[in-house]
Amino acid sequence: MPFAHRSTVDRHWTEAVDAVVTAAAANLGCPPSVDEMARIACLSKYHFVRVFHEVTGLTPARFVTALRLREASRLLLLSEMAVMDVGTAVGYSSAATFTNQYRRYTGFAPRDLRRLASAASQDALRGMISVAMRATTGRSEDCGTVPGTVTVPARFSGIVVIGLFPARLASGLPLMCTACRGSGPFRLEPVPDGQYWLMAIGLPSGADVSSCLTPVPETLLVGAAPVRAAGSMSAPVDLTLRWARPSDPPVLSPLPALLLTRQ
Repeated sequence: MPFAHRSTVDRHWTEAVDAVVTAAAANLGCPPSVDEMARIACLSKYHFVRVFHEVTGLTPARFVTALRLREASRLLLLSEMAVMDVGTAVGYSSAATFTNQYRRYTGFAPRDLRRLASAASQDALRGMISVAMRATTGRSEDCGTVPGTVTVPARFSGIVVIGLFPARLASGLPLMCTACRGSGPFRLEPVPDGQYWLMAIGLPSGADVSSCLTPVPETLLVGAAPVRAAGSMSAPVDLTLRWARPSDPPVLSPLPALLLTRQ
């Protein structure tokens, strides 16, 4: 199964993939090829691709795309670069391709991110996400409940948002979400029968729009687990959050911004 729990993944594999991701993130305009990544990891190409997917749940190409779009978000919020120049800086030769990819993975157009990050737009951000979330939910006869418990490090003080996604990468709006303060139980409902990924993200109390839309990996708590929804009540899911590593897929969904609606 993709993205095995970290306790079951060889520590050396994780460290090797961390090194590869760090190298790719340092040169997004011309990231290393798969052959070069394999050399960095000191593995054969075939073994590297398998290990990379085992650790991250993604292919190297999709992970690099996620890195590029995360860096694009950072540049959009922290610089005055034109959207086209941001796309070029992260490796896109076409402004249209960059805009389409960005919207597909984040749920926002690049220009909208800047507008929503302004202090005056916090209410607009809450309203937009609220409307979008209502549009993604709806009860049917084949819907049930996914219960669970989230656990955070003892010294963490903040809010945890748990989202349900169709795949390992947290991109676009979640199918549904909930939140809790620190460790505690949660429930997601109504959840249609199917296979999903639960993603949990924790940010410190008082996080503003900018830090929610582009969370710094070093200050981010993350947790993920596969879940199968079937019937009225699915098996409970235990999510233990830990500090993010380079090999954790970037958070491209506006899921952290949902923290603003819970504070």
